[in-house]
Amino acid sequence: MAAFDATELSVSTSGDYERYFEKNGVRYCHILDPRTGYPAKGLIGVSIFSPDAALADVLSTVVFVLGRDKGTKIIETLQGTEAVIIGEDGGISLSSGLRKNLNNSKGGLQ
Repeated sequence: MAAFDATELSVSTSGDYERYFEKNGVRYCHILDPRTGYPAKGLIGVSIFSPDAALADVLSTVVFVLGRDKGTKIIETLQGTEAVIIGEDGGISLSSGLRKNLNNSKGGLQ
């Protein structure tokens, strides 16, 4: 999908593309929203890029549960942490810093 130059960076991805089931046309993933007790909805994948592996791991699930808008707001407050967020509609959102790195990368979008 894309390439960018990075060193000393951890990546963590949370998504519903492998661990889910469908019943009566409804998809249920393994990531639960603690506010409702039901599977999180709205996204199919979140990848977090951060120098801190533990932070990346936590944030990938948090952003998945919170959704695109609230999740992006959190990511934008964290210096050095970036995100790729993919919605159920196939729409792809990039955090501002990642978008800038992709635009300035030698490889650019691929």
